[in-house]
Amino acid sequence: MTLKLEIGYEQLLHLFRQLPPKQKRQFLKDIEKEALGADNQVDFVQEPSADYAKTDMEMAASLLLDDYLHDEELTAFTALDAEPFHETR
Repeated sequence: MTLKLEIGYEQLLHLFRQLPPKQKRQFLKDIEKEALGADNQVDFVQEPSADYAKTDMEMAASLLLDDYLHDEELTAFTALDAEPFHETR
């Protein structure tokens, strides 16, 4: 028996945003494996560019934005965003 689930992009994104951070990371890893897997025969693998880390940070920030704005456990600390991170003497 095969179950075919038809879900729109926005619905999928909404469900993804409800996952805890650990499951979000695992989901992204699984999607990457699926996209680059042998079944899909991707012709090339991109080499990391000079701004690879920046791109990762931007993607992570965009994925966690909804949590950061609405998760009560995180929003309590937004008042500290303007505070300097390192102590000065």
